[in-house]
Amino acid sequence: SDMVVRASDRALVARELSRLVDFAVRLPELGRGLTLVGGRKCHLGSHRVALPLWTGGGEMRSLYQFEPRELGIDRLDRPVVVRPHGPAAGHTPCEVLFWSEAGAGYALVTRPAHGD
Repeated sequence: SDMVVRASDRALVARELSRLVDFAVRLPELGRGLTLVGGRKCHLGSHRVALPLWTGGGEMRSLYQFEPRELGIDRLDRPVVVRPHGPAAGHTPCEVLFWSEAGAGYALVTRPAHGD
């Protein structure tokens, strides 16, 4: 689960992650105060997912990028926020924002940088 790509350069991280997951990874603008720290390849079931990681504001943000068609999601008409609870949430509270942009699907997970 360790980071495979350790870099803060957006172009480098996007290029390396694209190579790992075999689809075009695009890093969207996530706002000021966030620092890109790298990323890794991940899986949602049998699907390859790119996972760039940002830190900032006392929170860790994991951005999963996936191919919407692969997951049976043709498009997300509007951003959707999900707050998992129960066993799915684990021990630390988190919030998941789903959206699509330029043909790519994203799920942004925000949780406290230090779990309780």
